[in-house]
This record gives sequence, structure tokens and C-alpha cells, in this order.
Amino acid sequence: MSKFTEKQLVPVSETVDILWTLIEACHEMLRLFQEEQCAQAVGIAIDMRTLLEQMQGDVDENGNDKVESTLWKMYGNCLYSLGRILKHAITDVDFSVKRTEFEMLPLLRATLIYARYNMDIKKIGKEAVQKWIEGEAYELTKNHYYEEGKSKRKWKYDLSISVTGFNKLEYTKKCVDSIIKNLPKDISYELILYNHGSSDGTKEFFESIYPDKQIDILYNGYAGLTPTFVSEGEILLGISNDVIITPNSIDIMYKTIKSDSKIGFLVPMTGGVSNLQTPKANGLKFEYQTDAELSNVAEAYNSDDSKLAETRFRLVNPLSIIRREVLHRHLLYGIIWNATVAFPDDRVSMLCRRMGYKNVFLKNV
Repeated sequence: MSKFTEKQLVPVSETVDILWTLIEACHEMLRLFQEEQCAQAVGIAIDMRTLLEQMQGDVDENGNDKVESTLWKMYGNCLYSLGRILKHAITDVDFSVKRTEFEMLPLLRATLIYARYNMDIKKIGKEAVQKWIEGEAYELTKNHYYEEGKSKRKWKYDLSISVTGFNKLEYTKKCVDSIIKNLPKDISYELILYNHGSSDGTKEFFESIYPDKQIDILYNGYAGLTPTFVSEGEILLGISNDVIITPNSIDIMYKTIKSDSKIGFLVPMTGGVSNLQTPKANGLKFEYQTDAELSNVAEAYNSDDSKLAETRFRLVNPLSIIRREVLHRHLLYGIIWNATVAFPDDRVSMLCRRMGYKNVFLKNV
């Protein structure tokens, strides 16, 4: 992630410039941790903490200015991550390396992007904003692991699976357990566990599983870009924590999107959602009372029958596979289209069609 080099549409504000400095310092801290120069890394972390505390103190958490109150929470997320890094800096260097690369750096990036748009870019005209989206913003929101894999035509993983959890621990445990039980045997994958501000033990549960990428956010709703920056798979599967994965479903979804380069957004049938995406809405009647019975019913039903893949105008997505190019465009417009005025499901569906891809609903899963 390089600093702005082209002539800027508007000057870079002091806040954005400081955030760039913090990102550069974080890269240096990561290098030092990787080389096990922990004392020097801790020194940088302490300086970063001081600067972030000053920045947070300069904005009003409870004021009328939405940008200020949002930045206060985003700085808080960064400070929380930095505190975790410092806590383990000497006793668990591997933990600090992973938290710096896969949590702290992405949080700073998300904060920079938010500040750059809201403090600098938003003041300019519509055409200039569009130019910014296609230029500087496009570079700022790239997933560099994916871009490197794309240039080599070889990714670290076939599939990145991201689970977002916000409280409801009993659901989250069932969700993660069902994923682990039903992972395809012939593809490589990574599991990204994203605790989005929970207060019910979700953090401790995710940490007990201890994947390479367990991201812990203090304030729910103020770090949404973070998991998209750290995934290293060619294909990304996003799963809400109130979903139970059934046998062969991930395998069929993955193979379906790999088989057709025009599929941009793909979802299976799911109970309890709208948009005619439940089995009942599609003329199917399944009888089950327990999770085990659901698994047995789904295993008998789930199939590779491509005739049951239906192109749709829009989709809703409690779990979905989104092609990277569509996801990137979704992130760009998400900077501008706040969730209060534009539903993400609709945005992805629309952008997918606009980019020449298909929205596909799998009736065979």
C-alpha cells in the first residue's frame, strides 16, 4: 500500500497525513517483530499508542459531528488492537506478528480510508468523487494478497472463509462447528474469525480456536473493511454467525463459481430469509427438528445439478460467495453509500450486473 503519488484532487488533511505515518510505523513494527527485535517493536508500539490517544482526544465521541464520533470509535479499535499486541509482545511473538499484520494494519487502513473520504474528498463535486473512486480509492481498497496471487496465477488458498460474529455465542459455536465438519477435502482454505464487538464470550471462543486470523474489534460497526484486506484465497466465502453449513454445500458453491467465470455473486437456499430464497418458497418441503436431522436431509438433497442454478435480479446474503472484482467495487461504493441509505445486498446485486456478471441462486444447495 503506497502513499499518494499522483496529483491529488484536494490536499491531504493533517489527520490523513498522521494516519499514513501510523501505517508506516506499523509496517516497521511488523518487520521488527518478524525479526524478533521485540524491544524495538514495543518502543514503536508505545509511540503509536501515544499518537492515537492524542488523535482520539481531539475528537468528540458524543458530539453532533458523525465523522468525529465515528473516528473516535475507529481510533478506539486501533488502540484496542495495539493493547493486545503490547500484552503479548514479549511472551508470544507469533501472536504479535499476526495481530500486527492481520488486525492492526487493516484497522489503520480502514480508518485512513474513512478519514480521507469524509475529511477531504466529500467536499468536492460528484464528477471528482467518481474520479477519486477510480483512482486513489481503488488503490487504497485493494487486497494486496489477492493482487499478488493474481499476478502469479497462484493464490495461497483456494478459498477464504470469513465468519462474522456479534454476540449470540450459542449460534456462533454451531456455525463454526458446522463449517469445520463440512469443509471440502480437496481444496485448500483459511478460516477468518471476525469478532465484531461482542461482549458474550465470542472473543474468547474465537481465540480458543486460534486460527492465524482471529480479528477482534472493540466497537461493532466501525471496522467493516478489515476482513476483506486480510484474506489470501482466490475465492471468498462470507458467512454470518447465525448460519448452519450443511454437507457438501461449500464444495458445490465453490465448484459452481469456479466453473463459470460470469458468476459474480452466488448464494444457496437458506431458511428464514426473504427474496424467495427459502426451500418452501421454491416448492420444496423438508422435515427436520434437530441440527442432525437438518444435516441428514441436506446431505441427501445437495447435488451438483447445474440445472438448478438460477440467475436472479437480486440476492440476499446470509452467506455468499462474491467474486473479488465485484467485492472490490462493493467496498469502493460502500465508502460513499452508508448502510443507512443503501442496503449492501442490493448494492452487490446491482454492481454485479453492472460489471457484466450474474447473480446466481443455487436451488441445488
